[in-house]
Amino acid sequence: MSWSDCLPLLDEYCDNLGWPNNPNDFVEYLKSWLDETAKQVDDEYPSNSQIVISEEGEPVLKRLKKKADNPSLKALESLIEEKMPERNLIDILKNFVSGGLIHFYW
Repeated sequence: MSWSDCLPLLDEYCDNLGWPNNPNDFVEYLKSWLDETAKQVDDEYPSNSQIVISEEGEPVLKRLKKKADNPSLKALESLIEEKMPERNLIDILKNFVSGGLIHFYW
């Protein structure tokens, strides 16, 4: 979409998201949102066991422990593998070219 197509939709879009629809107020909104988020992160840091501050002062995220595999997920994966044939790139390109779709590029 071009900007001229988007412009008439801007007021409704910003309204739906609760955002200001002019540049100055939008920048102030983003700054305020960033300040609030930073304060929330700072306040919650002591109870967050997934992040530590290194000796160099850098935040480091700990690796999450793997959750146990969900049996329904395994069943879904099996069903997908059963219904979806394995493909390789050469066959896909061959089908693409032999199907006449190559003419769209000429």
